[in-house]
Amino acid sequence: MIEMRFRRALLVLVLFVTANIVLSSIHFIFNDITMDSELTSYTPPELPWSPTTPPLRSLENGEEIETIKGIGTDAITILSGNKNGTMTDSTIEENIIISTADWNITESTIIISNITHTFEKDIEISNESDHVELDRLRAMGFNVTQSKLLKNVTVYLHAKNLIPGIDLQLFVFNYSSSSIAPNTSIYSEQVDLDSLGITQEYVGWIEIPLSNPVLLNINKTDNNQFFIVLGENESHSAEVRWGYCNDSGSFDGIDEGPAYFNDLGLEPNTTDWKTGLLDYMLNVTFLLQDLLPSSINLTINGTNVYDIAPGRGIWNSSEIKIGNPVIYDIAATYSSNTSIFYNILWNITLKNETRSKSSFEANVNKTTVVWNTSIYAIFPSELVNCQINVTLPPDWNVSELFNDSQSYLEWDDVTGNGKKFVLIHNAFNASWTIKCNSTNYISRVYTWKDGNPVTTVNSTDTVTFYANFSHKLTTGYANLTVFPINKANYNDSLDAITGNTSIQFSPWTIYETAIENPGEFRVQVSWNNGTAVGINITTLTVLSIPTNLTYLSHTDIIDVGESILVHVNFTNDYTKEPVTDATLLVKNSTDNMPWPNPFQITRVFLNGTYEIEIITLGLGFGPFFLSINMSKPLYLSSEISNITVTSSGDLANISLTASNCFGLRAINQSYAITDPVPYHNSTVKVSIYFFSNATLEPLRNAIITSSWIGGGPVISWVSAFFGYYNISIDVTGFHADTNHTLRILIQEEGYKAVKFYIIVPVRKLPTAIEPLTTSYAKYLEETFSVYTIFKDTFNDWSIPSVYELNGNVTIKLGNLVDNMSLLISGIGIYIYELTLSTLGLEEGNTYNITLSAFSSEHEFALINISLYVIPKAAVDLKLIGVPTYVLAGTQIRIFANLTLIDGTPIYSTPLIFIVRYEFQNTSQELQNTYLTNSSGIAESLIDVNPFMDSIQIKVEYQGNMTIQNKSISSTIIPIITLNSSLTLGPLPTEIVEGETLEISATLIINGTPAMNKTLTFKFIYD
Repeated sequence: MIEMRFRRALLVLVLFVTANIVLSSIHFIFNDITMDSELTSYTPPELPWSPTTPPLRSLENGEEIETIKGIGTDAITILSGNKNGTMTDSTIEENIIISTADWNITESTIIISNITHTFEKDIEISNESDHVELDRLRAMGFNVTQSKLLKNVTVYLHAKNLIPGIDLQLFVFNYSSSSIAPNTSIYSEQVDLDSLGITQEYVGWIEIPLSNPVLLNINKTDNNQFFIVLGENESHSAEVRWGYCNDSGSFDGIDEGPAYFNDLGLEPNTTDWKTGLLDYMLNVTFLLQDLLPSSINLTINGTNVYDIAPGRGIWNSSEIKIGNPVIYDIAATYSSNTSIFYNILWNITLKNETRSKSSFEANVNKTTVVWNTSIYAIFPSELVNCQINVTLPPDWNVSELFNDSQSYLEWDDVTGNGKKFVLIHNAFNASWTIKCNSTNYISRVYTWKDGNPVTTVNSTDTVTFYANFSHKLTTGYANLTVFPINKANYNDSLDAITGNTSIQFSPWTIYETAIENPGEFRVQVSWNNGTAVGINITTLTVLSIPTNLTYLSHTDIIDVGESILVHVNFTNDYTKEPVTDATLLVKNSTDNMPWPNPFQITRVFLNGTYEIEIITLGLGFGPFFLSINMSKPLYLSSEISNITVTSSGDLANISLTASNCFGLRAINQSYAITDPVPYHNSTVKVSIYFFSNATLEPLRNAIITSSWIGGGPVISWVSAFFGYYNISIDVTGFHADTNHTLRILIQEEGYKAVKFYIIVPVRKLPTAIEPLTTSYAKYLEETFSVYTIFKDTFNDWSIPSVYELNGNVTIKLGNLVDNMSLLISGIGIYIYELTLSTLGLEEGNTYNITLSAFSSEHEFALINISLYVIPKAAVDLKLIGVPTYVLAGTQIRIFANLTLIDGTPIYSTPLIFIVRYEFQNTSQELQNTYLTNSSGIAESLIDVNPFMDSIQIKVEYQGNMTIQNKSISSTIIPIITLNSSLTLGPLPTEIVEGETLEISATLIINGTPAMNKTLTFKFIYD
């Protein structure tokens, strides 16, 4: 025996269990989890691996300090599932190939069943001597040594004229030694060669698989002999011949077995078997079933497949297989002329390890921290029994599981060996969230000063902050922040936890960082090691240093516009030491508002005395009532009020002109701008002449201050010459049709200030409408666009903001009144599309298209542009060649001529010909379209329906935008059917073979012999 080993691989995945096999050796992913029967309590909330701790960031000023959020250490996540599949009638030459999507295979189970063994027996396969037609049954015998199953028959055939259908009859006969011939048929089958891929002409070997294996029982035949019998199908036209070898001669010369033919034909139950000195060319294939795997040394990946039962075996492996795809090699031992077939059922477990993000939220008012672990799961297709295994810290309490936003109940959590495993059963592709909680590990935050706990300190003190943990911790990152951040400017962090239950932060020297007056501060401490979190806060009150501000002197009488000097002393009320680098604020004591003019500290003395200069120029005659406030960070501010200053000076006067107006109209101490008033968003200039009331001399060094009553844009002024001052009054932002009052004060040092008011009305901007086209001539069926510009003629620019300013641009024509649309944003061109046929207009008339526009800041404008509606051109349509009647079954030609009224032909234009037939009370219409030629003529060839009574022709021209439509109809045209007769000339009663026969026929139409008509003569022979 020649030993041959073939390898094969394939892998699909299905979970397979049979009734008589328990797959006890199939392991799934979660069977590997082991748990201690007694769990020891643990103190540090740490994972068995060294976590990568994301640092807790310092919070921004104004953020919620009682809550922290962050990201923890990624959780180990294992996705797993089973994949299974089947293979039927597999051979050793095939491979099992499994696509894994780059996941790892951790468990493999393969079941081999229906193991069968086939081997061939060559009866006669030598070169062909000749071939004989299967027009009668022909039989070839062979021997077997033991009972076997016959699976296939292979014969050498010559075939021609094949068509789909039954071509052959195949029989299996046993043998009778008494009759020395085939005895009884034990199997029969009809063979369609076309179904075997044999078509038309064919010569060669043909394998015929039997529909069912045939048992060759040696106990039911003589001499262990059987016969393959073939014959043609009687009802089929194909010709099939069976090749043979002579028992003697130059080809084979060996008798391979008995050969017979049925001398009575193709009937298997009526036979007269004759023998011959030849062997029909034949090969047979036998089948052995239910082989044990061990009988053929069946292995997978080099290890044995274990016997379960006859024809069945199992193979298990826990070896981790990496790659995509994964190949399983199958091998067996068998002889060269045999084949092994079997079915495969296989199951594998696929695993993929990844990481899942965990986020937390902790609050100082809660003893637990909320954790959310997010898993984005994507399983390879065809996986079943999918599961997710997430490894979490053992102290986390799992409260809920979500699939996307839906609660999911198919899960378990198991704790053991310092780990917690969350097992999600029947998982699928989705976003999963595991909601957990753990302990808030910071139990207390407190402040120490000089070895004692404190809650209130001075702003000059140095304090130390501590935090207590609920457990002894050895890892993590701690952060301390003092709030409000913009006042305290202090935070600290620790990234080395020493294994104690408390931590100490760096000392805080308050006055070195605080920049504003102290008060109540809140101290937040947060801690995180990636798997556990803590947060807590405490409150610390920081007291400011009291101060004393002492009045020393000031200039109580000044000339008008002269500066005021004030001297004060600013000291620490505790130590009486001077306070330097103080901040000054001067206020008006009457309304407690800041002083409107500049003020400054001009000198500071070592004893804490400050010299202060306060500017009064431009503030009028007085008296003035002042308050002085001194402050410094960490110190309480102090203030002195009701410092009184009086002033004296000469009188001054003014006169006003408006350069771009006809003048100012005086009303008491107010002046109104008139003739004309300024436009919206424009500027008007006013000139002031300022002079001494006593000497009339011009005052050249004055200062002007101004403000709008109710607020408004900034006013600018410049000194001109000889006491003239030019003021530019900007009214930008003021709406049209409103009045605004400007308060102005002008003063020169030594002179009393003059205060007066200017009333500034604002009017709408002038406008115009400028259409891009001033007249139109259009046809009634046209659609076209009208464009126009709405223009600000004062500034000479377009106005794109009409609709934003509560206005519109309107078009009116006929029964239409509508708003136009802005064509391009930022450009004041407006558009409207007109469809004239919808507006109730008439041809030949002229209409006004009225365009108008306005806004809250722009004057109304209107313009008319003309529209002439062009009349359509009239046409003439004539029918030519219309007969008074038509004959049934004939053809008629009808012409239609289309021209303008002046006779100009309209060419290449479609005309619709409608032919209407009438028959009693029924009618029928046929329609065709033809183009006019260069003369404006269209032609229609009409077949006259002989079954109708009359015909009428109608021609329609649809017209177009510029030409009128037109139609014309003919009169009703009768259809006339003529009488006819056909007479055959006399015929003889008989004729002699070879004689010439002359035949005539006469056709009469409407009583007149018809010429040039075709008659058909038909001869019938009996």
